[in-house]
Amino acid sequence: MLMRIDPKYVKQVTQKGLEAAESKEVTGPQAPGAESPPEVHGADEAVLSSRAQEIQVARQALEQLPAIREDRVAELKRRIKTGTYNVSAEDIAGKMLEPE
Repeated sequence: MLMRIDPKYVKQVTQKGLEAAESKEVTGPQAPGAESPPEVHGADEAVLSSRAQEIQVARQALEQLPAIREDRVAELKRRIKTGTYNVSAEDIAGKMLEPE
């Protein structure tokens, strides 16, 4: 059985839902035995899982790190200038062939 959804009807239902949400007056049948939604007073609140909190802490820690490791750059410049920086051709070729 094929069911056709009329776009005009979808638009009407969506618009009515938006208007009800804006006025905070949601009406309609409720499932028997279903609890009423809790009343909300004040601002919205989001609760993060412990994994999401760990990711957030890690992201904040990364943001504290400098984009360029000045100490490493200075050391490499010094080694290049003194002629002590050597990289094997195999290492260069390997890095060139690595997928990004």
